[in-house]
Amino acid sequence: MFAAVTFLLLVGQAWSQVPDQVLVPGGTGANAVEFVSNLIRDSCLFKDDLLFLRRLAYVASHDGTDANTYRAGYDGGIWQIDQDKFNQIKSSASSTDLIGKVRSLFNIDWSTVQWSDLRKPLYSGLAAALYLSTITESLPQGVENQGSFYKKYFRDDPHSPHNFYTASKQLDSRTRSASSAAPVSCLDALSGRTAYLVLNPYTLTVSCPAGSVAYMPDTTDQTKFVLCRASLPTLFFQCLPHYIYSRDPNVNSCVRGEVIPPTTARPLVTEKPVPHPTMPDHSFNPCGNSDRDRIFYRAHPTDVHKYYHCDEVGNAFLKVCPDGKLWHQEYLQCLPQGLLIG
Repeated sequence: MFAAVTFLLLVGQAWSQVPDQVLVPGGTGANAVEFVSNLIRDSCLFKDDLLFLRRLAYVASHDGTDANTYRAGYDGGIWQIDQDKFNQIKSSASSTDLIGKVRSLFNIDWSTVQWSDLRKPLYSGLAAALYLSTITESLPQGVENQGSFYKKYFRDDPHSPHNFYTASKQLDSRTRSASSAAPVSCLDALSGRTAYLVLNPYTLTVSCPAGSVAYMPDTTDQTKFVLCRASLPTLFFQCLPHYIYSRDPNVNSCVRGEVIPPTTARPLVTEKPVPHPTMPDHSFNPCGNSDRDRIFYRAHPTDVHKYYHCDEVGNAFLKVCPDGKLWHQEYLQCLPQGLLIG
């Protein structure tokens, strides 16, 4: 039985656990909270929250373990986002752009999300972050200042600053997150942390083998994959932007790379290649059968930084990959040097 899903991250990185509870109504625990908090940060959707989201979950509900977290008639979830705050997200113009990004990266259409969905930890965490985006005041550093911020915008109670301070200090002493977490940029986070997002279930083009526990790529989308879990529900994942699911069966995770077009498609080289005129002496022309073979790009015989673009009548035009990239004939594309693709 899988109590959690283990994922190998990028080469050289540590193992990470993906708690099953993040999409389960009533999910609780530090693992789920930390996963959601890290996921929101690493997705680059929001600015650095200065550990506020992580602290807020602990202050508001002790990571969902407080008996009042999932009380009858209240659907704010682990982060305890009141219904008026949830409604403010949908009506605020400042959150519109982020809602669009939530849809594209998390496959969540926030216009259809109900307050009751916040009983799922991922939705409650996203709601907390989206609500923060509607607040014009900058999020302060330090637990003392954040306590005042918490009272002003989350829990208007005279004891709120003290409660936030004491609970945050307790959390920080347990996790050492405040003292040991080195500040990282969004790009640093993407290159060294989780490279995937959790998706809602969708219809697969292939079925999980009966009784199997295995990772399977989505055959129609190189950025998606699933984990089959025998008798447990299948988990669905989406690689972050500029990542694809590895073709190496031993990796089972996302690796840095762009979607590879079909072999008959024009290569996805965004930088403008350096064109050269048709070779005057035709000492080497690999393009003689291009129109028949429908292959209009050929590798250079000795220089991996170059390739030939063939026209319909068999003329060869020598081109150069942008700096730092090499030509890959298998993918008909210039790809970053050192990129590992299955």
